Amino acid sequence: MIGDRIRTLRESRGWTQAHLAEVAGVSERTIQRVETQHSYSGETAMALASALNVEVQDLVAPNAAAAGEHRPLWPAPKPHGAAVAALILTTPGMLMIGANTLQYTGVTAVPMAGLETIGHFLGLVPRFWYLWPLPLIAAPVAGILLVVAALIRVHGSVERGSLTATGVELRWHPLAALTLFLCVGTMFAPTANIVGDMIARAAHAPLD
Repeated sequence: MIGDRIRTLRESRGWTQAHLAEVAGVSERTIQRVETQHSYSGETAMALASALNVEVQDLVAPNAAAAGEHRPLWPAPKPHGAAVAALILTTPGMLMIGANTLQYTGVTAVPMAGLETIGHFLGLVPRFWYLWPLPLIAAPVAGILLVVAALIRVHGSVERGSLTATGVELRWHPLAALTLFLCVGTMFAPTANIVGDMIARAAHAPLD
């Protein structure tokens, strides 16, 4: 029963019910109910699994997990960690787009001048046309993949070379969702510009 597993994991760490409740972000009453009545919600199970650093399935159905059933098909990062990493990856691209927008709209050219100064100092400006896809497309795409892997987890089993998906776990994390939006937005502007330029060139290309 899940209550017995929670109690065993808690006591093996020397935690009280109050401490587990604090780490998991739930009430002590909830911990008592889970351990004595084996009653829990999906959100409670996820919170307790995160606090105890175990998989949700290892709490709710350890026998199935031991048999290789309904386990995550690949390791996934924690949503918070994935969001922070994705935010770091997409920050250079966001700064470039923001500075360019401020200059293009006539608000101020100071941010762009600052980025150009940094670029000259690092020796990046002469190679800009070769390097710009990294911060504006490649890095945001990597951030998107990180966040999606953290928020969407496919469960299943692999037996005798056959992969069987048995369920999909969808997680919600505000920072991860915001970071996903920023990554998509950062990638969208240059991608739309490239596609538009290709369409314009194709429309004006001479016919044979």
